[in-house]
Amino acid sequence: MTRSDDDVAWVRARCEYYCEHLRDDVLSWWLTNAVDHEFGGVFTFWDQSDGTMASTDKYVWSQGRWAWSLCALVPLAQAGQLGAVTSCDLIDLARRTMTMLNDGAILADGTCANFVTRDGRPTTGFTGPRLHCSVFADLFVALGNAGLARHDDNPRWATVAEDLLTSAARRIARGTALSEPYPVRSGLVGFAPWMILCNTATEVYRATGSKESAGIAAAAVEMIIERFMATSDVAELAVADPGLADTVEARHRNPGHVLECLWFLADAAIAVPEVAGRWGPELDARLVEALDFAASRGWDTEHGGLHRYVDVNGGRPSGRRLGGAYEHVVLDTWSRKLWWPHNDGLYAALLLWSRTNSTVALEWARRLDEYAFSRFPVGPGAEWNQILTREGTPRPASSTDLLPVKDPFHLIRSLLLSAELGRNLT
Repeated sequence: MTRSDDDVAWVRARCEYYCEHLRDDVLSWWLTNAVDHEFGGVFTFWDQSDGTMASTDKYVWSQGRWAWSLCALVPLAQAGQLGAVTSCDLIDLARRTMTMLNDGAILADGTCANFVTRDGRPTTGFTGPRLHCSVFADLFVALGNAGLARHDDNPRWATVAEDLLTSAARRIARGTALSEPYPVRSGLVGFAPWMILCNTATEVYRATGSKESAGIAAAAVEMIIERFMATSDVAELAVADPGLADTVEARHRNPGHVLECLWFLADAAIAVPEVAGRWGPELDARLVEALDFAASRGWDTEHGGLHRYVDVNGGRPSGRRLGGAYEHVVLDTWSRKLWWPHNDGLYAALLLWSRTNSTVALEWARRLDEYAFSRFPVGPGAEWNQILTREGTPRPASSTDLLPVKDPFHLIRSLLLSAELGRNLT
């Protein structure tokens, strides 16, 4: 399959625009409004309706991901594509963020609190009462340390990243990892911990080149492909107890997670030799098929955009109801349009097109680009609305969303990785 000149020109032009939008609007907003210059880290609790800060507590997921994003921006800064923002600026902000997290968020048992106060002391938040209640906090602190380890020679960053990754991987494999605010019911196996483990292990391997991180990445890829995506359908909760197969939780699908994980898998094959050696070049073609399947099933044919959740057969989730927080959020918020599935779907489509020249992947890139950039951006010098109604209008976060009102990760990551892809396109 060959690339047309028109397709290459479109991708280059859009990736150049993504870089400009990142520099002039998105990154500019975060650096101007949200950085905590006194204690380190970034403020994420902003009221979408009026732009006021709702809390100075810090969500540990967002802090670790912010630090990784700052470090991932360094190549663009070194290439002069971020204006006055220098690589030294970015690394310094990341260093202050990770110092705050490593000194305060890591608890005595080696796990991480889900929240810290403004000055970095562990605290309970909307997932309380326990300080540690989610393996994702551990993985995102590991991710931030891994990002910093690539640009700062202090060995602490790599050591903490390896320790947190290894501990999290053991708990995920044993099935004892916590996943609040949406605990997985006994008899079902969560997809999300494995996909985030895959990405974090890949980034730790990039930073350290360690045999252990490579092995964890390879094991995560194996689990994802063999357990969750035996076909183009990717289960959000794999069924261990056949008696649960007809439930809402077992039947629902998360299009955003699938699309995000597809580029994680491609990226693991790029970075980790053990993954490439196990799965070979046919992996990319399989990922394109899964991309088309997930995006097609998740697409709202009436209003456009990706649903937050869908049924295994598409549309509104259905099945036997058992109650509980997980089921409630699926049924209550399934039709909302969130920023991050569109961010990750766009980058997944662009990455897979760049590796396969697939016209299907490029068609999805065009469709996701058109929907996302016509609805989510707020305007010049601003960030994005992150939660929309099914019809595509802004809505404030609610108790069932259980998300920080703003999070810097997915949008910045999609824009910077896409900008890098366009810059390196041949």
